[in-house]
Amino acid sequence: MTAALTPRPRLLVLIDGTEITPALAAALSETVLRQGLGASAALELTFADPLAADGLKPGLSVAALIDGRAVFSGRITQLREDSGSAGRTVHLVARDAMIRLARRQTLRALADVSAGDVAALLAADLGLDSLSLEPTPKRTLVLQHEQTDLDFLADLAGQAGLFPILRDGRLMLMSLAGDGDEPIPLVLGRNLHACEVALAADRWLDGGTIHSRDPVSLKPRASSLTLARQDRVVDMHDPGADPPSGQRMLLNRLAATDAEAEAMAQATLDRAAADTAVAEGLAEGNADLQPGRTVMVDGVLPALAGGYVVTRTLHRLSASEGYVTEFSTEAPRLRPAPRTPMVALGRVSDDADPDGLGRCRIVLPDFGDLDAGWMASIAAGAGRRRGVVALPLKGDDVLVLFPEGDPARGFVLGGLFGAQTLPSGAARSPHGIVLRSQGGQILDLGGGGGALKIATSGGSLLEMGPDEVRLAAAADLLIEAPKRTITIRAGAIRFERG
Repeated sequence: MTAALTPRPRLLVLIDGTEITPALAAALSETVLRQGLGASAALELTFADPLAADGLKPGLSVAALIDGRAVFSGRITQLREDSGSAGRTVHLVARDAMIRLARRQTLRALADVSAGDVAALLAADLGLDSLSLEPTPKRTLVLQHEQTDLDFLADLAGQAGLFPILRDGRLMLMSLAGDGDEPIPLVLGRNLHACEVALAADRWLDGGTIHSRDPVSLKPRASSLTLARQDRVVDMHDPGADPPSGQRMLLNRLAATDAEAEAMAQATLDRAAADTAVAEGLAEGNADLQPGRTVMVDGVLPALAGGYVVTRTLHRLSASEGYVTEFSTEAPRLRPAPRTPMVALGRVSDDADPDGLGRCRIVLPDFGDLDAGWMASIAAGAGRRRGVVALPLKGDDVLVLFPEGDPARGFVLGGLFGAQTLPSGAARSPHGIVLRSQGGQILDLGGGGGALKIATSGGSLLEMGPDEVRLAAAADLLIEAPKRTITIRAGAIRFERG
């Protein structure tokens, strides 16, 4: 019989608030706890006696303690029985409260919030506290649409290089610099049974610059950073001088504040630092080894020894191994950033821009009537004190462009016909050019023979055609040129009274 790698600690499992029966405890052959930044923790229990597990069912609460320390709390989400030549086994999977965020999808618009604010909102829904270990920049407006609640939080936090994780009953946002707690020493040949440690100097970045623009005011900004957050907690591994250090440039981004732009650049530097030095290993079981904790690896090559921040762990308790913990410091995979332009139908809910900048407030009917906030409108010849000012009005349908696929950051391309009645004049000649104001004034270039017509809602008009020019006044007509000359020249002049 092979001896266990490490002693097996006392494992206490509670199901539906009650310690499992001695028969079920005796049938428990393996326990696995998976934890990772940005993911719901999963507890997997394998039982060798299905008869002892006949009371198990999805939805029951599950808690686990190792030597009296709580390491997991959640509910059963999966139950499976396997029958084969090796006998019958029952596999149970329970997940922590973050799975509820991963299963729930909400349509919402939130103004003036940060990732930390969103974490607090979602945590309150779960009856939990929240904590962000790093500053989180405010966003003027964020919209949740096709994302689950967890994806919404992960996407918003990920832009600042942060990851959600549930720890000790608290929803936390943590960077790749970890939790800042005292490092755990791991020595190869002692409490570190096996490891793979790699240093990839070609992935190192010694700085970054981001060029961005405010999505509303269009104000440009540029920000630069030189240090990854991990520099605060560990001595970064020396990448050497060959290949030469690199600088990353992020171009054409949308950011409402300097803090938001800098957070995006910071996330890039943090990931580069994590990708430069990666450690994975099998260690003596330790419940303190969890995502966000720093480990000090020793007993390996001097260039590879030092500090690493854990991002993923797997705790395993079994008769063959006792209690061991697998860990990795590889940066978590991110959901692909949209950054693909998108267009959508919008409806103007307000045309009275409080700042007088010609913007209109847009709701998105195909996004559950979410309020997308104030957006700039594209106009012909728009510039400082010039341009064609024909802005959409309240109630108009418009086409909206979202350059990065974010429905909270768009520009109004223009109004849409198709569901609306054409203005008078345009209906008679839909392929001409007719401008009609809300007050009824008309400029009609759609007539035949190059004719032009200007008319008021009161009936006065000026028509210029190939054979006749007509001025008709529906009110008193005054022609004057104070202190100037009026000249009327014609082959014949006729005055009529009527």
